[in-house]
Amino acid sequence: MATNSNLVKLEWKQFPNNLITVDGFYAEYMAKDYAEMDKTKQETGTENIETDSEKIFYDRNSQQIILRPDILPIDMLGEVVKEKRIIMGTEKEVNVVKGDWWDLYDSLDDKKNYIYSGYADFELRAIAGTPKRQMIYQKAVQYRKDLGFPYTATKWILYGGIKDEKLNENQGIVFWINENMLPENEENELYLYLWHPNPHNDKQPINGIYISLKGDSDIKIQHFIDIIDEGKIPPYREVLTQSEQGTVSAGKDVVEWAGKTKVYVLMIQDRFIQFGINGLDNPFVMECQNYDIGITPEGITYPVILREGARLMISGKGQALFGVKKLSFSKEGKIKTPEFNTGYVLSDPEQITRGKRDNNSEIKSKWMKKGNSADEYKVYAEIKLEGSPMPGFLSENNEVAQRLNEYRKEHTEKSPAFLKTKIIDKQQRDIEEIELPSNIEGTIINYNETVSANENGTINDYSITLDCFGTFENMYSDVITKKLLHGEVFIKLKGQETSMSVGGYIFKAPMIKINNFENISLSLEGKETALFSLSKNAGYIISFDDRKITDVDAMKEISNINNLYFYTDVEGVRLPDTVEGKEGTFTFQPNVSFLEILTKLAEVQGYNLFTDEGNVYYKKEKTTADITLGRDPIAPCENIEYEHNDIFKSRIYVMGRAGENTSEYKRYEKLVGIWKSKTIEKEIGYDTFVKEDESLTDWDKIQKEGQKLWKRFNERNYIIKFDITDASDYFDKIKLFNTFKWIDSEYSFLDQKLFQIIGYSKDVGMIDCTATITGLIL
Repeated sequence: MATNSNLVKLEWKQFPNNLITVDGFYAEYMAKDYAEMDKTKQETGTENIETDSEKIFYDRNSQQIILRPDILPIDMLGEVVKEKRIIMGTEKEVNVVKGDWWDLYDSLDDKKNYIYSGYADFELRAIAGTPKRQMIYQKAVQYRKDLGFPYTATKWILYGGIKDEKLNENQGIVFWINENMLPENEENELYLYLWHPNPHNDKQPINGIYISLKGDSDIKIQHFIDIIDEGKIPPYREVLTQSEQGTVSAGKDVVEWAGKTKVYVLMIQDRFIQFGINGLDNPFVMECQNYDIGITPEGITYPVILREGARLMISGKGQALFGVKKLSFSKEGKIKTPEFNTGYVLSDPEQITRGKRDNNSEIKSKWMKKGNSADEYKVYAEIKLEGSPMPGFLSENNEVAQRLNEYRKEHTEKSPAFLKTKIIDKQQRDIEEIELPSNIEGTIINYNETVSANENGTINDYSITLDCFGTFENMYSDVITKKLLHGEVFIKLKGQETSMSVGGYIFKAPMIKINNFENISLSLEGKETALFSLSKNAGYIISFDDRKITDVDAMKEISNINNLYFYTDVEGVRLPDTVEGKEGTFTFQPNVSFLEILTKLAEVQGYNLFTDEGNVYYKKEKTTADITLGRDPIAPCENIEYEHNDIFKSRIYVMGRAGENTSEYKRYEKLVGIWKSKTIEKEIGYDTFVKEDESLTDWDKIQKEGQKLWKRFNERNYIIKFDITDASDYFDKIKLFNTFKWIDSEYSFLDQKLFQIIGYSKDVGMIDCTATITGLIL
């Protein structure tokens, strides 16, 4: 039945999420935490920090935990054979040492091939001390090619990698030398060279590492790798070279042998080449700028500094007792994290581990629990790194073979790399019923509904104020005693047969006004139900990093935490992986509101985020009109204002940071996209907008963000503001991000154009109903 005044009804509802059934918990353990906690353990003697430091190694350059590199010398396996050589014009029978994966030489021929001329005198010799080892012994200090020639320091060359046993991808080496005796006035020189030759030219290297050592500490490292431009005919191959030099100091002795022994260690970890003497505690480090891209079984990319199957050359001079091995690691190692107090018994925690491995190695991480009650409950993680066994078991039953078999059984040539592990127990909420006051029905004195969005398409206000009056007994008796109330508001406008819902709101601080015993009014202020919940701080860490989750699924998860329904027409895209060494872009601290989290997630694709009727919406822009308005008798509007969206920019810079390695850019590299218009610059001058966001981790994200910003600043550049004096027929259509078609035959550039509602207020009095709308052109 139609009425002569505007009426309101408030139906009180239970709160949608006032019962916390699961508190929510987050804990993360990163590789760099290991170093800090191990340091704390050593400084304080704390015993509850458990590490397997004998088998685990934290690389502070890559901030990764790997299996401990084994730098101890091993036995040199080979045989001595007799061969004839021409020495100083005379044929002599000399000893030639043939290694299991290496050979020995002392010079180059005219074609730059390695040869053994007999100037050096090699044999295999056991060294006394600890550990006991068989080594290569070159005993000639100097030689001369022929009578009358000056003496020259004897050169020796170890060449490996051309037999069945190959160097792995990114595999380093360990080289040791004892009792290096040189001729008088000769300086010690040592060269280590790992390389791949051009398949079409054996003398041209296309990938490798070159290291030269002079004296005791002067070092130079070069890294080179080729790139191929397939766009040229024939394809063009360019070798990129990077070089650094400095000094490296030796650590403590690692063996107990007679004489002075140095152990040289080359390790390649992530994008770093590290070279140390007697260990890797204080190595010379070169961060490589150029490399190939490898992919783990989990799809994580990593730098390939040295390709698989590289050749090895080590050269020195003078008398020396030496040996070499491919860098190996402890076969397995484990870490136990500290125990974390949760404060409650976890419900259904999600466990995530991030690391890098190949198909033959493993990173096993499992979170464990202790205690059964909330006060006692703790969690901790056990992380285990495992490498594959070394190949090449020896069938011989001699002392050297036994030592080598034991070594190979306990070591691996490839180490997985641990980055982080985390445990997430999502907060859960439900409805806990409370006693509700009686529903209210009355006449509207004043109703105001105000809604607005920010320039990024995210709601920032949705509130109402309401004054109404009616009979005291039916309306107000216990409303004023409530701290908060959740109610659904129904309005029945003058002349209409039915009432309409204008959504649910959380009301606080009700005010009762009594002018006389028959004129009692109630004043309420409320915020839309979903927006009220989302405006609260999360209260615990919420993280979507490393979870391989889409933006839309993450937004749905936030809505679910608040026990709110989530609606979208947007297809989700996977959130970018965390840039290694950086804090997660999508990890949010306890003092961040749920709305701020949703806003950050919405920025990934840039669609409209809003709440209505107690629900959360993430929607694309509409392409058809919900209503028609304009300067026309059919849709009368007043106080019309046309204005430019005065935010034009002549240039837009979008900066991100590469999250992974690609053929175009490397991880950590800064990505910069530039959009500019000479036409706009002529009109407004040089005016820029700069956005830096490390969640923009590839060119596709940079491109989309730049296009979105260009459209926002320079294309959607008309705003309309106007009043509707009688909004009764449009009341339910005036909603945030609804669209209207604008009619104005006097201004053809705006006539028949679609606009999106980005803000409005609706005012209802006793008999009138008006609205003020702000629209942005689509």
